Amino acid sequence: GEVKAASDGGSCRVKVLSETPMIFAPRVEFAWPIAEVELDGKPWLYFDDKHVFLPQSRGEYMLRVRKGEASAPRLTRTHLNIESMSFSGGELSLQAAAPPWRPKIPEGLRLTAQIEHPGREMAEITGGKKIKGIEGKSIIGLAPGTIKVRFKGKK
Repeated sequence: GEVKAASDGGSCRVKVLSETPMIFAPRVEFAWPIAEVELDGKPWLYFDDKHVFLPQSRGEYMLRVRKGEASAPRLTRTHLNIESMSFSGGELSLQAAAPPWRPKIPEGLRLTAQIEHPGREMAEITGGKKIKGIEGKSIIGLAPGTIKVRFKGKK
């Protein structure tokens, strides 16, 4: 697709051709650490270091990235299909669906997600449960639906 470099990052158009349970999400790797991402003009908080993870849905997406060190809480791993997300007022909100290869998740079964939250502590989770955490990183159990994680710390 089209790739455009800028001094503070760059942009590219990418196409997801298929989904597979063999990897947790389609991804694009950049040459430098990423501070912020936009997917189709909206903030996208599903990335880790040099990798941006895309929705598990076939289609074309426009990515815009800014180089640097990420400071906002963000999702870095999950098998759920992330449809949208935002971070505002100290709260990370995710809308997640079942992965395309497993459209119905049995009642009570939880998948996991890793969230990085540098300089912040998880205060409350709606739609999930904290399983394990170390400074700046946590694993939560969650099911498809709306998940909200409230943080205390950095403003």
